[in-house]
Amino acid sequence: MKILDHISRYRDLHIEGYAIFLFILALRFYWVIPIFFIYLYYLRKKISWYFIWAICLIILVQYVFISFRDVPKTIKSQVYITHVDQTPNYDIVTIKYHMMKFRFYAQKDQYQRNNLIFLDAKVNQFKSRTIFFGFDLKTYFMSQGVMGELDINEIEFIKSNFSFNGLKDIIDERTDHLKSKDYIKAFIFGEKSIPIEERQTYQSLGILFLFSVSGLHLYGLNILVKKMMFYFNLSQKTQKIIILSIYLLFLYLYDFSLTILRISLLYVFHWINERFYLKYTHLDLIQVTFLCLVIINPYLMYDQGVLIVYLILNFLVLLNPILYGENHWIKRFKMSGLIQLIILPFRLTANLVIIMISPLIILFLSGPAFLFAILTLITTKLDFYYTYMMEWFFLMIKRVSDYGFHFFLPALSPIKIMLYFVIIIVCFYMKKSIYKVLGIIILCFMIFMPSLKPYESKVKVMMLDVGQGDSFYFESRNCKMMIDTYQGSLDFLQNRGIYTLDYLFLTHSDTDHIKEAVDITKYLEVKKIAISPYETYPGLYGKLFPLKSDDSFTCGVFDIHVLGPIKSYDHNNDNSLVLKIKIHDKTFLFTGDIESDAEEDLIQKYGVSLRSDVVKISHHGSVTSTSESFIKLLTPKIALISVGTQNRFGFPDEVVLDRLRRHHVEIYRTDIMGTVILTYDENKRKWTVHLPFEDDF
Repeated sequence: MKILDHISRYRDLHIEGYAIFLFILALRFYWVIPIFFIYLYYLRKKISWYFIWAICLIILVQYVFISFRDVPKTIKSQVYITHVDQTPNYDIVTIKYHMMKFRFYAQKDQYQRNNLIFLDAKVNQFKSRTIFFGFDLKTYFMSQGVMGELDINEIEFIKSNFSFNGLKDIIDERTDHLKSKDYIKAFIFGEKSIPIEERQTYQSLGILFLFSVSGLHLYGLNILVKKMMFYFNLSQKTQKIIILSIYLLFLYLYDFSLTILRISLLYVFHWINERFYLKYTHLDLIQVTFLCLVIINPYLMYDQGVLIVYLILNFLVLLNPILYGENHWIKRFKMSGLIQLIILPFRLTANLVIIMISPLIILFLSGPAFLFAILTLITTKLDFYYTYMMEWFFLMIKRVSDYGFHFFLPALSPIKIMLYFVIIIVCFYMKKSIYKVLGIIILCFMIFMPSLKPYESKVKVMMLDVGQGDSFYFESRNCKMMIDTYQGSLDFLQNRGIYTLDYLFLTHSDTDHIKEAVDITKYLEVKKIAISPYETYPGLYGKLFPLKSDDSFTCGVFDIHVLGPIKSYDHNNDNSLVLKIKIHDKTFLFTGDIESDAEEDLIQKYGVSLRSDVVKISHHGSVTSTSESFIKLLTPKIALISVGTQNRFGFPDEVVLDRLRRHHVEIYRTDIMGTVILTYDENKRKWTVHLPFEDDF
């Protein structure tokens, strides 16, 4: 096909590049290993085997070194500060110790980059993802080379070293009195200086990243500078030096950020390619740039953003035929649309209007908004006009955010993401319309339909690992419920493709039980919100459904009996809802945060009818709950404890654990096991306990 002619002209370097990319994926996703070897076998005659195995060996050694080395439990030494990230209320300070980075929180403006300090601190390593499609804190910080967070016992400032921030300080002083300073600093420094309300709006719409310089911004600046240099009749060599100087300037202003470093390296490689007539193509040089970045900084193997950028750059080249013959503005418009298509499977929320007008937004922010920021920095008299332009832009975006059509995208597994990109390529290169239509239908089915559950005959009860709080999710063929909603609950539901809850039970009003309740009722359809009659739930209105002792109702296979609160108590923990839920042949008792007084009242009222097979241990295992008489009467076989890792309360208390062990109760804890899933197979009529993340601890 003629449309593929531009690919056939490439040298073999991109073939090795894709093999190395698959190898890096295979290090983290074992299912990629057979794909990697199939790829090598299929292209065995075109591959430089010595080159492939040499690079793969280097990458493997680096991966093993950074992934499996010992992290110290304490630090007691002099260290240098490598970075200070400023927030409105505090600073996040990053230090380097034995070729590893660690971070801690400090008061604003207390420390600066390159300060030498003495530290005596305990190291807390980050926790891996322990909830399906949840945020992986450990991988996120690993991508930055940060191995843990510090609990400071002692800290002492020693001295300040030479800083290269002179030019930054001059720019900072020049813009300090300008109304548009927040936007100028965002574009020039990549700072998180945009006001909180505007930042949240941009972030919710997925366009916040456009306020930091990227290839799109520098592409527009490049065109403008080239036109100016052409007007002054400068030589090609002078033009290249000036453009490279601009890239190096932004590299300095952005603290040698990965994005600007990638752009600068690619530009240098193009220059070398032309200077020595090497005849490598743009696609080949993308592979060289990516390879250099990974070897220089192996932590990038954990960086999802780097892998996405790599996909975007390659897809823009491979799909280049649809950009042929266009002027640069129309070309940028089409490029913006392609980028939106490429990043779609990595997004969790989307706004239909924003997606439709995203090429215009990208054009505006990477063109006029960015260039106007530079001009305003040079000529501060433009401040009024630039401020007006950006305020108008925010008002327009805010209106779209408030009234646009929002929808949520269930998270795709890595296999589905790979299939998504294969289908995109097929859609673009297939000549017959019927195949393109079929591909589009498959894409829509993958992206917009809720995740298909492969075992519809199974009932699930999940104790989600949400840290120091409670979140329990129930799922059957015709009912979906949740008890309490601490952090990560909304992401879990959206990523699972759950847009409707039949019941949301909020046992009481403590934050560690209702933190995300308002957001869940805002973004999902919740048919009934069941609450304690003696508690006040801030921010919740509408479908509130107070429950009282002895209420009973069903939801699918879930037979629900309300046992408490029996009365109003002085302590709000005792006002928690107590729910006994019968699921087929098992009974579950959920106790919220009740303490010994409420437990004793339940014993007096219900006696042996309290007995349950599975009990959610009250108040995260506090010694004030789960009394001897209560657990003796319940006679449970399984105890569920939702608790945060190394929490400051010392939960679960060892007294409670000993009490459970004496009664031969099997204990499952989120802090050492992650999310716990109890599954009932309706065909086999059998319960099983599944610990999907236990190996991560």
